[in-house]
This record gives sequence, structure tokens and C-alpha cells, in this order.
Amino acid sequence: MSDKKIKVLVLSSDNQGVGWFRSIWPHQYAQEMSDEFDFDIMQAKDLPKDNVADFLSQYDMLVFHKQLDPAGRIIDTAKYLNLVVVCDIDDYWNLGLDHPLHYSSVANKWPEAITAHLRKADHVTTTSELFADRIRQLNKNVTVLENGIDKEFMPQFSENKNPRPNGRLRIGVLCGSAHLKDIELMKGISSLPASVMDKIQLVECGKDFRGHQTIFNKQTGEQKVVPLERSKSVWVRYTELLTNNYKTVSQDHASYLKMYLDGDDPFENEAFRAFHTRPINEYARNYENLDVLLAPLKENDFNRYKSALKVAECAYSGTMIMCTNFGPYTLDLRSYFKFGGGVDEDANSILIDSSKNHKAWAKYVTFLAENQEVVPLLAANLKRDVYEKYALKNITQRRLELYKKLYQEHQNK
Repeated sequence: MSDKKIKVLVLSSDNQGVGWFRSIWPHQYAQEMSDEFDFDIMQAKDLPKDNVADFLSQYDMLVFHKQLDPAGRIIDTAKYLNLVVVCDIDDYWNLGLDHPLHYSSVANKWPEAITAHLRKADHVTTTSELFADRIRQLNKNVTVLENGIDKEFMPQFSENKNPRPNGRLRIGVLCGSAHLKDIELMKGISSLPASVMDKIQLVECGKDFRGHQTIFNKQTGEQKVVPLERSKSVWVRYTELLTNNYKTVSQDHASYLKMYLDGDDPFENEAFRAFHTRPINEYARNYENLDVLLAPLKENDFNRYKSALKVAECAYSGTMIMCTNFGPYTLDLRSYFKFGGGVDEDANSILIDSSKNHKAWAKYVTFLAENQEVVPLLAANLKRDVYEKYALKNITQRRLELYKKLYQEHQNK
């Protein structure tokens, strides 16, 4: 091969979580690891509107996330210019009725645009073998490149934990605003007896009252975007679920929560505490306030094909995970509680079958409150089992090998 570097244009879908984990961080890291590539990274929306062909012609490869434009003109142009085209995708294109953006996605024909891009791409990268198998129905050329973590590159990931308030075991969620149907599966964890609630703190991480909401009229098809009314935010519903409608907190605490303020909850010693969202370069610091992550998933196709990012985050933050025995959580995890009875000291999690949602979440929160020594055991076992799998260095090495192979094959056609 000549000394010519392979020029790659990476188009990020946004500069939020998915943009960083799937486009920005992986390729910044790849640039540091390789002298055979030149990566230019930008948001897709910043692609020049005029003379797109001239702009793309300076590159050998185009990597983009999910879709570019509804008509597919950009990907068609890239292929006409003989670029290697790689589509990366991390979430299923059919959002399903449980997703708050379902009606918007249908109205704007997102699934049609995404699947068209998947079919046209020379290669597809994604987050798990479960999702890869589904994508192969559209494009047989698929490679799994998981979401990766590197503690030096991403210093927000630390196994340090803040002191426990009053010795309480901190059990909670760290998620976005689209998980209401998932969190509702855990009804009952906030109405445990006082003997249990006195030993734990249910934690809500990522609270965010900012932004807008899209209102969709199913009859007319009209959409309008309006400022988010804080009192009607999904985060209020999360809080209600985790406080048993404010019954597990003091009156002063309840009054504070109902003010819907930004910032971290100052009531640090009660059975519930909320932490505000953090910038993408700091969001994982919320794990410093969590000993056990709860990751429920309602069984549907969208959740089936999600990534196992929470598994990786827990492994790199020294956090135990308790989650639904479904989809991405079936890939790496083994449950402490054996089928038919007994426990497995070599396990790395607590898995809950969906048929037991009505009682198991509360049952196992109670167990952890009374057997807190199990928490560091399972956290350590998780790190042992998956740390190398989700090491960004290892994933990036596979990424570079894939890109080089695709480029060489394309040159030899």
C-alpha cells in the first residue's frame, strides 16, 4: 500500500449522547491510534448545501449515522464518486408505540429513510449481534462495533463513589426521557416497608426540565413544537414513581421537588434523591452517586435491539447492575439467582424475567438492602467479565482493521 492516507469523512447525527458515542469519540480515538487515516468529523447538518459533490470528492470513505437526507441524495452522490460508504446505526428504526417519538417518526417517514440508507451502504456497523442479525435482512455486510469506554480518554468514568448518605445503599436509574414505560415496570420499589427504605436511597439521575416537546395531531397530521411545561415533564412522572407519589420523602423535600428546579437535589439524607443532567463529557459522574443501577426494559422490538452501553458503563464505574433478562442484557450477564433456587457467586448481575416484574424488582431491592455485601461482589465480577470487551482501544483496533479492509477491497474492484 502507498503512503497515501485514507481520508474519511465522519458525519455525526448530533452532538448529544449518540453522536459522541457512535461518531465523535470513536473516530477521535481512532485518529490517535492510527497514522494511516485522516478523519474529518462534523455534524451532518453542517455539510455544505452547495457543491456537495465537490466537498465529498476529497474523501475516500464516508461514515455516517443512520441517515443523511430523506431522499438519499447525499449517499447517492458519495457512491457515484466511488467513496466507500459506511452506515452506523445503534437503534431500531421502528420506534414502536411505547416510544414518545413514535408518531413523529411515522409522520416524517424515518423508518423508510433509514432502511433505504442501510440498503445502499457498502457496509453497516452496529452495536450488538442481536441487532446485526436484524440488519442483515436489509444488508448482509454488517460488523458489530460496540460502544466502548476508555478511562484516560473519557476521565468522567471513575470507580470512585461519593460517601453514602447515612450509610444508605444507593439504587437507581440513569437514563433519558424515553424510558417511562420501562421505569413503570418497577412499580412497588418505592412502597417497601420502612425497615427497607431506611437502608436505601432511590436515586434518579439525568433529570432535565429543559427543551421542547412535539405535539402531533393524529387526525390532521399537523405537528408543532412548543416549550416543555415543567410540571408535565416525564421527569416528574419518574420522581412520582420513585417516591411513591412523594410519600417516602419529607414535606419539605416534596415541596422542593414540586418546584421543578434545575440542579441537584439538596436533600441528601432521605430515601430519595435526584441528580440533574450533566454535559456529555461529565454525565458518567452520576455513577459516583449510584451503587446499583436499575435497568428495566419493556419487551418490544425497539428495546430488543438496543446496545449494552449500560453494561459497559457499570463495568467501568464499579457499579452493580440489576436489569431485565431481555435483549442486550442477555449477551454478557449471568444472574446471581439461579433458576430453580440457589445463588451463583460467580455471576455478574441480577436479571429479572419480565413475567416477574410485578414482584421481583421490589423483592431484589429488599434483598440487596439486607445483603449489601453482594453489591461489590457482583460489580467486581462484571468488571472481570466485560472490561476488555468494551475497551475502546480494542474496539477501535477492530474499527481500523475494518475500514482498511473495506478501502482495499474497494480499490481492487
